[in-house]
Amino acid sequence: MKDVLSMIKLHEREGNFNAAILYAVANYQELALVRPEILRCLRYFLEEHRPLISPEALDAIRSLPTSHLHHSGIRAVLALVAWQTPKPAAGSIVFPVVTSFGMVREIVVREEHRQGLAAPRLQLLDRVGSATFGALGKLLARRCLWRPERFHVDILDPYGREDLQVHGESMGLALALALCSLIAGIPVPLELSASAMVARDGSILPAANMEEKLATLARERFFLKQVLVSDRQDIGDSFAGLQLLKVGSLEQALVCAFPDLQKTACLKADVEIDSELQALERQYDLYLFDTCIENAASLISILQRNRARFPPDRAIPALFTCYWKKGSCHCHRGEVGGSRHALEKAVKLYEKFSGYIRSDDYLDAQISYAVTLKDIFRYQEAEELHFQLMREMDARKTLAHVRGKNLSTLSQLYLAMRRFEEAETYQRLAMGLINREELCRNYGYLAQIHTRAGNFRKAAAALASYRRLLGRAPRQVRSSHTPYYHWIRAEYLYKRLIML
Repeated sequence: MKDVLSMIKLHEREGNFNAAILYAVANYQELALVRPEILRCLRYFLEEHRPLISPEALDAIRSLPTSHLHHSGIRAVLALVAWQTPKPAAGSIVFPVVTSFGMVREIVVREEHRQGLAAPRLQLLDRVGSATFGALGKLLARRCLWRPERFHVDILDPYGREDLQVHGESMGLALALALCSLIAGIPVPLELSASAMVARDGSILPAANMEEKLATLARERFFLKQVLVSDRQDIGDSFAGLQLLKVGSLEQALVCAFPDLQKTACLKADVEIDSELQALERQYDLYLFDTCIENAASLISILQRNRARFPPDRAIPALFTCYWKKGSCHCHRGEVGGSRHALEKAVKLYEKFSGYIRSDDYLDAQISYAVTLKDIFRYQEAEELHFQLMREMDARKTLAHVRGKNLSTLSQLYLAMRRFEEAETYQRLAMGLINREELCRNYGYLAQIHTRAGNFRKAAAALASYRRLLGRAPRQVRSSHTPYYHWIRAEYLYKRLIML
């Protein structure tokens, strides 16, 4: 009896109301000691979650002894409570999840920026959103720039509580439908769900545990009739009474879910350059490098094709920023060729139109170019460029933070060359110039220098300072810097273990 009751409680906690009902009725004879509690639970389901209770579960309840139903008030509830169709809202869709057993969750996408979206969920939103806007651009014949920072994703259980434990790639297609639904203002059809992975190019890939997921959908959301899955999914065209709509691309999925989408004018045709440049900055700060590269390339194309629309004092700095961000993102991804090409374009723009571009922006781009030279092992050229930049910065009386950034990058060059003393010297000089809100990362660089030099005591002290500054930093700084802290600390622990 204890195991049966535990299973009922587990299904109740996770919102599997129909599973809890069917399990309770099937084991009703064994539950003599707790029948009053079971009956109260069944009445609660009927009163609070009637739209989710399936006809099969209702029939199971009616099969219980009439006297028990009468005394518990369930019989009266069955007669009074009418079923109402759940009303779908734009930006939401239910999808199946499998952990130790199957359950249903709801994705809700809102057009609002809130801090604290977990990194895996942010990465999933970024990739799926990029694919969704790419598909929308083709279907609507419009240029659609993806802005991940404008959206927030919640995963809700049937009680309306946020479920932070649910993650995984298989909710990608459901997320794409919810996002498209929100921006088009069209609710996802009530009878439709989805379970598949979405690649950045819009390809739809199969998901794991599909049979169990579909069985859960059929049991817990009896009004569902169709489920979108990958055309590579190894399963028939129907399962558990559900029709499976197999799609190979996100465009096909959007057409299936929203047949009238192409008639809906849901996206602006014009692009606000200043707003998009600010978005590039945020995407870069959030390490959404793929999206930053894609949007920078789109903006470059728009600026070059529509030169007459934008005066030079707006177009040239915007082009410079796009090339600079694009090159920096390629550099972070280790794509040396793309980085070098884009940064050279930025430098040529400055040399030709220096009056339109801020010198600090130009110097920042040159620092990124020096990093690229380091990454392709052209150490001498990188070193010469850093010292050239020092001279230019002294002559221009450049901001301390930009000078500190150049010194910090030179320190990392010496670290790559295993010139540890010089690396430490320049990193400490940089730390006296860098803005305080960005100083924590420099302690990470310092810890890395000491780790590779074998000075673990100093490395531990630098890591402690890094962690202390992270604890005091704003939430966005903590979110972006914490992964790097753990990476540096992992290298420190590994090398220390090797030495021991």
